[in-house]
Amino acid sequence: MSCSEVLARAALDTLNVKTGDIIWIWASTHSLDLIEELALGIRLRGAYWSLKLVMESLLERVWREAPDEYLGQIPHHELRWLKDMTAVIEIQDHGGQVRGADPLRRRRMAAEWIALINEIGHSEVQIQSPLGHDLRLSYKGRPVYADKTNLPRGEVYVAPVESSVHGTITIEHAFLQGKDAGRLELGLNQGRLGRITGSESAVSLLQAILASARGEKDVIAEFAIGLNPGVTKLTGLVSLDEKMLGSVHIAIGMNKNFGGMNESNLHLDFVVPGQTVLLDGEPLIIDGRLKTGA
Repeated sequence: MSCSEVLARAALDTLNVKTGDIIWIWASTHSLDLIEELALGIRLRGAYWSLKLVMESLLERVWREAPDEYLGQIPHHELRWLKDMTAVIEIQDHGGQVRGADPLRRRRMAAEWIALINEIGHSEVQIQSPLGHDLRLSYKGRPVYADKTNLPRGEVYVAPVESSVHGTITIEHAFLQGKDAGRLELGLNQGRLGRITGSESAVSLLQAILASARGEKDVIAEFAIGLNPGVTKLTGLVSLDEKMLGSVHIAIGMNKNFGGMNESNLHLDFVVPGQTVLLDGEPLIIDGRLKTGA
């Protein structure tokens, strides 16, 4: 089974797509293989699909050539279409960067996507630990990405609204400077690290890393979910561990390159299996198992 087939099946199972549903796929020409698997899977379940397809070269021409007054237009017809959609699958598979383009023009054009994302509604995440702790965050207005650049594939990630993040998360195996340093318990308030407890090794290593880093190094950067069924245990290699099916990971530090506000020379990931994740109060992951349809 190809990676595109695995990702498509996981997405459709998570959404519990069923007969009569209408699924809107947002993607670019970079993801034709995944689009095909999603569309086929949707039809095989008796549902319908629609496609919003972006050509990166066309986006670049619009950014460069369209009059300013047109760039910030809101697609009210698409907002109306959303009322008929059961779900939207957005594949963030291109950087959206245009060399030399005026940042103000880029922000005006982003108004279209922000309006659509805000209309969808899902935005609140709660991560519940078996230990009784929980972490809450919002990603309202932030783009959600599927990892298309690293191998193995199988991760969706977002830069949370930094000030929205509150609570505690426990990392049983904190891999720092190439080794399992043991347990870390991180308390966050308005997205910034506060209380840090755990094993002596883990706490001292994290404090040393933070002391040597610059910028917004201690602010939440990322929330992500692993979707690769081929990754079944932690290895200490973050690029592999973060793809573990049903795992979540958070990061602190830099996130400005994927929709956040933080500038730092640090981006530090912590992978946490076995959690329960609620999306707007509805379970998405239960004790580390991705919720699937019947």
